[in-house]
Amino acid sequence: MEDLVVELFDDVVVEDDFDLLWDEPRVPREIMDLQNLEADPSSVQSYELTVPTDANYADRLGLALQRCSTIQSIDLNFAEWTKWGALEVMNFLEQSTSLQEITFRAPYAQANMTVMRTLSSLLEAVAVNSNANIQSLSLMDVPFQGKNVSPLCQILTETKTIRRWNLSFSEPVLQLSSFDMDRMADAFANNNNTLEELNFGSFSNSAISVLFAALSKKCPSTLQRLRFRHPHGRRMDLEIKGGLEQFLMSSECHLERLELEQINLDMEHSQGLLRGLLGNKTLDMLQLVQCQFTHEPHLAQLLSDMTQPRRLQLVLLSNSNNNNNNSMNVIGALQRNTCITHCKLIGLQHSSSCCGHALEQVLTHNRSIRHLQLYWDSSTAHNNHDEEDDDDDDEDEEDAGQANAEEMRLIANGLRVNPILQSLTLHNFGVRLDEEAMGHLASALQASIGRNNQPDYSLLDLSLESSPVSDQSLAMLAKALCKPGCRLRSLFVELEEAPSAFYKKGIVKLFESLAVNQSLESLQIGHDNEQQGLDPHVLQSMARALHGATKIQKLTLNVGFDSEEVWRSSSRSVVRFIYAAWLAALAGNTSLHSVQFATVMYDHLSVDDKEFWKAVSFFGLRNRLLTRLRSDQEILSVAESKSLTASMVLEELKTHRPWTLPSWRIESDPAYHALTELSLFYLCLRLLPHLLTGQGLYG
Repeated sequence: MEDLVVELFDDVVVEDDFDLLWDEPRVPREIMDLQNLEADPSSVQSYELTVPTDANYADRLGLALQRCSTIQSIDLNFAEWTKWGALEVMNFLEQSTSLQEITFRAPYAQANMTVMRTLSSLLEAVAVNSNANIQSLSLMDVPFQGKNVSPLCQILTETKTIRRWNLSFSEPVLQLSSFDMDRMADAFANNNNTLEELNFGSFSNSAISVLFAALSKKCPSTLQRLRFRHPHGRRMDLEIKGGLEQFLMSSECHLERLELEQINLDMEHSQGLLRGLLGNKTLDMLQLVQCQFTHEPHLAQLLSDMTQPRRLQLVLLSNSNNNNNNSMNVIGALQRNTCITHCKLIGLQHSSSCCGHALEQVLTHNRSIRHLQLYWDSSTAHNNHDEEDDDDDDEDEEDAGQANAEEMRLIANGLRVNPILQSLTLHNFGVRLDEEAMGHLASALQASIGRNNQPDYSLLDLSLESSPVSDQSLAMLAKALCKPGCRLRSLFVELEEAPSAFYKKGIVKLFESLAVNQSLESLQIGHDNEQQGLDPHVLQSMARALHGATKIQKLTLNVGFDSEEVWRSSSRSVVRFIYAAWLAALAGNTSLHSVQFATVMYDHLSVDDKEFWKAVSFFGLRNRLLTRLRSDQEILSVAESKSLTASMVLEELKTHRPWTLPSWRIESDPAYHALTELSLFYLCLRLLPHLLTGQGLYG
């Protein structure tokens, strides 16, 4: 026995000092990043240093960066550097021609003379580089004083490439004199017409007022985006009355986008925001993210009365005890708005039918909103319940279904009488859309038939993202698609968990409706977990239904396959079974331009998959070519009357005829490089006589 034990352990190597295996010092990440940069500087495009380091590190970093000719972005924490210790970094900043984005940060650093001098020297190095191509400069959590004003102004007035400024000061310019604030304001006003975006984090209201008072008199015509957001997600008080209000109303303002995130506005400054927006003539997008209006009716008045921005994104406060009433008042105000065409509401409450009633009123009375995106707060979803309350699950689910159905009924009532809404997104509308809720929605997809036997109006784009639809609900949706009044162009539906167990007939009926529907061009079926797929036979039936489809152009199936059969046979044999069904379907379909499956459906190294995607590429290109030919009778007659040779194809490509196909790709095609676009194009033209008659399919 002892001999056996010795024999078994003959090959085992015992370390003399076993503790060394566990006590080996860990190399800090910033040191490893620096070593990698020093070893191969030519392959680095960005470098991030978020922790404080010493002067020796700065010296090594600067020397390594000087050898890097490809770097485009740097993010440097200079909190513990000195002016002389960072000399090599400054030499790099003075010489670099590839650098496009710079971020300087010094969180928790004291506003001492060393930090101030280092920041000034770094900014001066950027300013003196006349060959720089810097497009974005960010100062994040840096202490800022009068000593830093001069180099900042020099960059603003002399650098001709910077488009975006991000300013967030740890001590928000409280110690700047009025003279220094005037200098900064003049520098922004006299920018070389390159400034496109301004982002303010922690910044004093006195400086904001002075800055925008100057910009209201003279402002770069390129400034299009203005954003106020604390870098650490904290709430900020913003004084709008005065400088910012004057700027919004001035003829110098060319803003297209204004974003306020987690801003506190009292009565005086919310009125200033309203006056500024009423006097503005250029704003296209207004984004309010969890802003606190101390006088709540002012937000409703703002949404009701403003006349300029066409796009609104509103994220409602999630921590308000009276959030549901706030949501109802805010949404209700939109029914009187006459300028907003794109509206995105985030944080809607499911706690009662108040939200549904408000949405019904907006859809009934508003005549400007054409694109509406509604995002419900998942914590208030009707179907949500605690896992511990298993005894009450059935009763809770029944109540939730009734609440969902009632809210959908109210939304559908508004849709039926709305003549202008084109797209609707219902995101996180409960955990599951059952038949009753879908019945209300499906009935609203059918427009009334007016004069000349044409539908008066109906929704064009519908997305039910994160709102899983049952199989029975899909069947109801399919029935609506078959109605002559349905004009949907795109549809996104999401499946619930374990689709192989629940989806049988309804999803097949949805595909069968494509043979009747004459408007749907894009269908996307989503699912969070690709491993929980559909039964392979259901996928086969879905493919067969595509034979008669004549309008659908884009099909996306973000779902794989799953069933007991998969466990009884190899998954590859199931894939071949599915591929055969879909190849037969694609061969007989002449409308699909793009087909995409979940990544779990294919292996980039598999020969079967390469052949499958090569065939998918061919069919897509064939259908695009046929669509193009059918739209041009002259080209079609030429193609039918004579045989096109390779030389003729090349001649057409050289002369850039309008009917030449544009660059075309299928993102999920691993074998695309095996067949160039030209060879596919030529192949289609050679087979053209057969393609026009439905013969000569890919073999």
